Amino acid sequence: MRNYKDQVGCASFVGVLGIIFFAVIMLLKEPVSFFEGLSNVLTLLVVFFIIIGLAIIDPTSFFKKKKVIKPKDETPSPRPIKKTSVEHKTSNTNYSNKTIASQNSTTANRSFVESPEAVRKKRVFYKYDEVDIDWYNSLEEEWKVILSQAINKDKLAAPNKNDLLSVSNIKKLSIVSRVTEDLSPLMRLSELEELTWIGWESYPSNIHPLKKLTGLKRLSLIQTQLNDLNPISDLIELNFLRIELSKISDIKPIGNLINLNRLILDDNNIEDIETLKSLSRLESLSLKNNNINILQPLLSLKQLRSLDLAHCNIPDISILKNMSSLRYLKLRGNNLSQIQKQDLKETLISCKIVF
Repeated sequence: MRNYKDQVGCASFVGVLGIIFFAVIMLLKEPVSFFEGLSNVLTLLVVFFIIIGLAIIDPTSFFKKKKVIKPKDETPSPRPIKKTSVEHKTSNTNYSNKTIASQNSTTANRSFVESPEAVRKKRVFYKYDEVDIDWYNSLEEEWKVILSQAINKDKLAAPNKNDLLSVSNIKKLSIVSRVTEDLSPLMRLSELEELTWIGWESYPSNIHPLKKLTGLKRLSLIQTQLNDLNPISDLIELNFLRIELSKISDIKPIGNLINLNRLILDDNNIEDIETLKSLSRLESLSLKNNNINILQPLLSLKQLRSLDLAHCNIPDISILKNMSSLRYLKLRGNNLSQIQKQDLKETLISCKIVF
């Protein structure tokens, strides 16, 4: 096709040059005849160029078939199935099964994560496996009895690993009467959440092990000679504290226990309750049998529902009229007039008051 067009182009060029050459000769020889025949020349030129135009068209184009564009088939044609021997199929199946099993194993390994509790138990188990049999054997007999009872076992003369693990996981411990002035065994009970000690007849020389029980949530110290609460000031997880029948008078360390919602301080020598105003979550407070003079700090306890001020020698209860959150109030044993009682009842209409 390209050669054909080149040949037609050359012929057209030669033809045009011939016509121009002929016209020049005629113009020189016979100018009059030239202009007379000019119209014939123009006609001849038109015909010539029509012929040239027809000559440029490729005559083979009339005989070419048009290409038909087929729409793409979205569904792929099925691949030819290769015939394989039975042994080859079995081999492929086994390999596929192994691959799937390997992938499942890998996925299981990736998705399985040990819980913090499992990790902690494993760590504690190893620790007790190594050193704590000697620790247990060094305990006084009374401590061995207490710890054995806490895990519902007889006295552990020769404890095994599981027994020691159970001891390390003790969450609740009750001790009746004085055991010893050595409280260091408590430091091993890192999971302890509730401790009740009744009848602590002598003040121990070292109470600091209580400070290590940072996970403690409930603490009861009943009928003790305790007069220093500083070791419990760091037990900020406490939500229940009961110190009863003791000789405490300074309760300032309790002001740090901001998570307390129940506090019992009955039968002590408490006079100043200023520190209690920081216990904004407190819902129940009992100060029975103390010498409370000023009730102003109680107004900060917006969540307080229950208040026991029995036998506290309170001279004036008028401030209690502003404690609208109260639902139970006990004032028995105080020297109150009938007018004071009636006035309080009419003000706190949603509160049950016991005089």
